[in-house]
Parts: sequence; structure tokens; C-alpha cells
Amino acid sequence: MDSLQKQINRLLSTKETEILEQIAEFRLHKTVLHLTVYDGTISQAIRFESQAYLHIFNRLFPELKLDDIN
Repeated sequence: MDSLQKQINRLLSTKETEILEQIAEFRLHKTVLHLTVYDGTISQAIRFESQAYLHIFNRLFPELKLDDIN
């Protein structure tokens, strides 16, 4: 819905959202974990070793199935 709202440059009304949820089919493209890290060392480690961290997160939280870390 956020993407649609950005494209039309306005918020959707409650009624519009309800209609879209009834008729539209939403497909998940990618699951991204957005992290705010205040420690530069940790931030750099995650940036350089994101695949290793994705593997750890997916092992610890199999219901999430993360594709990327930002």
C-alpha cells in the first residue's frame, strides 16, 4: 500500500484500503530487516558479513525468512 500511496501522492482512505485488500493479490518480493545500529564496529561487521548474519537470523527465526539487511 505504501508504494501505491507514493505513486498517487496521497494517503488511501479506509474504504479504498478495504476495497484493495478484497480484490488485490499481494505477493511478497523480498523481506528486509531494517536495523539502526549506533556502534560503528557492529554496523561495519553487519555490512561486510551480511550473508553470515542473514544465515544466523534465518536459523534463529525460521518464520521470518529474511532476504536482506539494511
